[in-house]
Amino acid sequence: MKKIFLLCLIIPIVLHLQSVTIQAQSKVDAPSVLYHNEIKGDVHLIVGYTYKSTPSTSPFLKKVDIVQTGEIRRDIKFYSNNTSTEEWRSGNTRFASPTGNSDVIIVNYVTDDNQGYHDAVDFTELSWITKESFRGIKEHENKKCYIYQLDDLSALIDETTLNPVAFESKSMSVAYTYSNATEKSLQLPEKYLKKIQQNRRANAGGPIE
Repeated sequence: MKKIFLLCLIIPIVLHLQSVTIQAQSKVDAPSVLYHNEIKGDVHLIVGYTYKSTPSTSPFLKKVDIVQTGEIRRDIKFYSNNTSTEEWRSGNTRFASPTGNSDVIIVNYVTDDNQGYHDAVDFTELSWITKESFRGIKEHENKKCYIYQLDDLSALIDETTLNPVAFESKSMSVAYTYSNATEKSLQLPEKYLKKIQQNRRANAGGPIE
């Protein structure tokens, strides 16, 4: 009788310890380097947006074709009304103009209370990602990915490159498809180089041509 009583006491304790061990093994600490929401390295990236219902704003973004080599990057954004815009970047200076248009616009910087002026994030759909939204690691298409979740939002971030892999919400899903940049080295178009020179003269108080 005593043996049965002792077994009744011991078995729940053993099961509890096994459960604690399994939970400890499955728990993964949040990455020490938080996802930076910007593209790193030389890369060709296609970002495809799929909407689960027609967006209320029009035209809406359907695809972004991105090529980056060194500090130079070119984005071509395609919209639902069959128009597109072209955006170039040299370091932290970003330019935009409608495709085929000679006008050049310097895209405004955004401000941050801690870091001052900095460039806008690359993917606004991922701006919610924080250390607190980290949920673990999973395999996705033969890659180890960080999992982030917040309410109905979920995202996968490549563990090695920290580049986004997938995003899902109740309103849309986004696929990020990578390949090696085909261009050996992108060259900033002349009109953008001229704009940089004009800005430098203006900031120095010189004449703008």
